[in-house]
Amino acid sequence: MAVFQALGVNTNTKRQKEDFYSTDPKAVEDLIRMLEKNNIEIPYQIVESSVGMGHIAKVFEDRGYHVTGYDIVDRGWHDTIVADYLLVDRLPECCNNGCMIVENTPFKHSVEFISHGMDLINNGDYICSLQKIQFLESERRKEFFEKYPPKYVCVFSKRTNTYRDGNMDKYKSSTMCFAWYVFQKGYTGDTILKWI
Repeated sequence: MAVFQALGVNTNTKRQKEDFYSTDPKAVEDLIRMLEKNNIEIPYQIVESSVGMGHIAKVFEDRGYHVTGYDIVDRGWHDTIVADYLLVDRLPECCNNGCMIVENTPFKHSVEFISHGMDLINNGDYICSLQKIQFLESERRKEFFEKYPPKYVCVFSKRTNTYRDGNMDKYKSSTMCFAWYVFQKGYTGDTILKWI
């Protein structure tokens, strides 16, 4: 038990039922700055695959982007499309000329979410997925990364946090290390490591 606690694993807390852990808006601002710094154009159309309470969506909306948000539960973000994103067979017409998917997926389904997103977006479009650094591990994901190598893995040099049930007041600190995994459909080069 002490070993798990030293590694930052809370063994006494059950996972949230739908694996809803919202994103710190500051982490989204960090992503936008990183994209701009690396001359990655952010399209007007943003898709969030598990929009929750809109912590990611609001940052983009406040900057003038249009956000289409999906979730299996309506958690109060306006215009939530209540649907299982993994069963969505096409994005809205407004995304036909390009979009960017920005997501903090349920961890146990991360590979499925990213792979499905790759099926939905156009060649050259991006998916930015907030994941734990441990997402790089495992034999199962090795095959996934060989098929879809991230263009960038952007590691937070200062710990960021996700918030169970969107409660940003209760969960102030984190023992986990996160990164933005930036995929471009059609990219076949080596992964570039960045620090945020």
